[in-house]
Amino acid sequence: MELNPGLHLRRAAGPVLRFAGLWIALNVALKGYAAYSQREWLPLVQPSVEVLLAFLVLSLLWLRPGGPGKLARSSVAGALCGLFLFETCQIASEVILGRPFSMAADLPLADNLVSFALDSFPTLFVVLGLLALLGILILVYFVFLRAVTGAAGFLERPSHRWAFGASVLALFAGATLHWRHTGEKFWSFFHEHAVMDEFSAQLVPVFQDTRFQFRAHAARRDVPPLSAVPLKGLRGRNVYLFVIESYGETAYTDERHRAELQPQVDALEGAIRAAGFSMRSGYLLSPVHTNGSWMAESTFSCGLKVQDNRAFNDLLSSDVPCLSRHFAAAGYRTLEVRPGTRTAWPEGKAFFRFDESLFLPGLGYEGPALDWATAPDQYSLEMTDRQYLSQWRKDKKPFFAEFVGISSHAPFAQVPQYFSDLSRIDDRGHVYQGAHVDHYLMFSSLGYVASIKYELKTLQDYITRRVDDGALVLIFGDHQPLRTVSGFGSGNGVPFHALSRDPEALLPFLTPEWTSGWIPRADAQKIPMERFLSIFLRGFGSNR
Repeated sequence: MELNPGLHLRRAAGPVLRFAGLWIALNVALKGYAAYSQREWLPLVQPSVEVLLAFLVLSLLWLRPGGPGKLARSSVAGALCGLFLFETCQIASEVILGRPFSMAADLPLADNLVSFALDSFPTLFVVLGLLALLGILILVYFVFLRAVTGAAGFLERPSHRWAFGASVLALFAGATLHWRHTGEKFWSFFHEHAVMDEFSAQLVPVFQDTRFQFRAHAARRDVPPLSAVPLKGLRGRNVYLFVIESYGETAYTDERHRAELQPQVDALEGAIRAAGFSMRSGYLLSPVHTNGSWMAESTFSCGLKVQDNRAFNDLLSSDVPCLSRHFAAAGYRTLEVRPGTRTAWPEGKAFFRFDESLFLPGLGYEGPALDWATAPDQYSLEMTDRQYLSQWRKDKKPFFAEFVGISSHAPFAQVPQYFSDLSRIDDRGHVYQGAHVDHYLMFSSLGYVASIKYELKTLQDYITRRVDDGALVLIFGDHQPLRTVSGFGSGNGVPFHALSRDPEALLPFLTPEWTSGWIPRADAQKIPMERFLSIFLRGFGSNR
């Protein structure tokens, strides 16, 4: 028989090259987040300790009869697949939300995400999307299973296991040279940016009670105690607080958005000045990006940085006095209006302690839903005035009213008709049946700008028509819109505005951070949102 050394060499090299390819592919899959977070490719070529451990387990299992069975291969593939999906969530959170992924805080919000999808898209689309997602997850798992099965097949032969062992020794030799050359820890060559480190670190808080830590942090905040702030500096003025959904600095710092909004801003500023108002504006630094309105609102009102849902739930179980309680202690009547809250919220009512709460059911809206935002903000504001504020303005007791808008909520696909004649808006919203609706591509800049225009027009009309002389009006955005609109790499700044016909009411906002007029200076210092409560209480805490 004629010997063909080249043929034997190719046959021997084939399995080795396939195994090397599987090793590299798995290594890259588990180093994706490290490469993304560092914005460089070097982590992709650093050995993944998770892949090394997986191959070591497979090698050891071949020392017993039968080697790694189906259960063992499935378990190893499942572990690697789970770490890969964890990395994918980290990258998606950084890209879309602008913050790290947190299992403890984000996993409980999965039902909120499904509810948002059902409110924004046809049910069939949501079901098909969930089925597609499930299919992708199954496909990813089988890809990992195929890779692990291929690696296990290669490691079946003792000579291949010896070759794998030699490769590991070579990596250790490289790590030694790395250590000698750089002085870094020996294990950092393998262990730096290990996925399982971050996974295990995040797994602990899922089962950990953080309330004590949060309350200890709350005790150190720079806010005067409840009894020490009588708010005498307000001199009994009514105070209106408006929260605009997704109203981020991109509205004015992105030239595309500003050019589209400028005519509406000019009309608003002109109308407000003509009505006798002065204004001061600036930027706050929201704790969240893209979503988490309730976290931004509680950060603003309570003087604590609430960056995830777990911290928010811990806040609700604490006794931290927020803005509404400070007003109540000063003798104010308090009202919260939340058109986006569709059911009773006893936890929030018990914590914030507003005298009156007006949620979606109490607004009586029977018109058509517009994506996630069921009732248009112009309708909700009008009902708020008819049910409460028109009468409260006649009383001698001052009030604090907080309105949380929703008409500029993602997906920015439908913007309701604005009615200049408020008498057309009936108490059940039937006027919106058949009313004109502007349609836009979902999650587009055009839809976003149109929804902000609607909000600004609604506020302009309400402030100039309904707000009483001497009252103080506060307006701020909760967070930036998603990054497809605000831009990848965008910050967390949101506009803030203070308005009043009495210039004395704006004295706390005369510091350099605040600008005269509606649009803040581009170089204005962004004030962390959690500092606002302290600024407000110290500015109005006593007679000036």
